[in-house]
Amino acid sequence: MVSALQKLRRTDTYRCPQAQISQAATSVQIKVLILGDRGVWRTSAARKFVGNTCEIISQGILRKSVRVNYKLYELNVFDTVSVEEFGEVPPEYKDVDICLLMYSASDLSSFKNLTYWISNFKREANIKNSDTFPFVVVGN
Repeated sequence: MVSALQKLRRTDTYRCPQAQISQAATSVQIKVLILGDRGVWRTSAARKFVGNTCEIISQGILRKSVRVNYKLYELNVFDTVSVEEFGEVPPEYKDVDICLLMYSASDLSSFKNLTYWISNFKREANIKNSDTFPFVVVGN
């Protein structure tokens, strides 16, 4: 996973108060989008992942800093409403680095619907190389 993270774009600023490095230090910004059917506990999983060491940017957006091999990665986690609820392509679909696809282990249809989420995301997010884009499937 580190090699995939290293390929992502870089920025010179960060805002995580828990980080113990200077403001001038370089961090890698990573946009993580969580998709899946209603009721698969996307929000709960996102909050559990970031835990108490995160910054809440706004409703549905969490930020967590992770240090790997002396490099700071800022994970900006976007928990979205479904496209049907939003009525159009959510702005969160743009410039995503990693997409988490969530399903409920107790609901087979939510697993089968992952193909919908993948095809919808590939179509609407306008990613450059959809064959190598990092999708991570998470059963909850």
